[in-house]
Amino acid sequence: MNKQAAADESMNEWPLRRENPARRALGEVGITHLRQLTKFSEQELLKLHGVGPKAIRLLREALSTRGLAFAPPDQSSVISTSAHRRKPQQVPEDKRSWQA
Repeated sequence: MNKQAAADESMNEWPLRRENPARRALGEVGITHLRQLTKFSEQELLKLHGVGPKAIRLLREALSTRGLAFAPPDQSSVISTSAHRRKPQQVPEDKRSWQA
């Protein structure tokens, strides 16, 4: 493996397991590589359901070891969360009476 391929591969190593809710949330809005995180601020990412302080800390550390960082709040891109909004739970009709 040449140096460029090794560097590219290390940029794609996520500190979050595949089944992690934060990783799924990021994937749902199209963030699939660590380098993409540099376009967004921590505050913007925290708006995603599933992304919390622990995930931000792990991502910040992973970015830092690669010489990268989250975008400053005033230079952040806006994440379209419409595709990632939580759907309201459907309550079966036979159970609605006891929830009222």
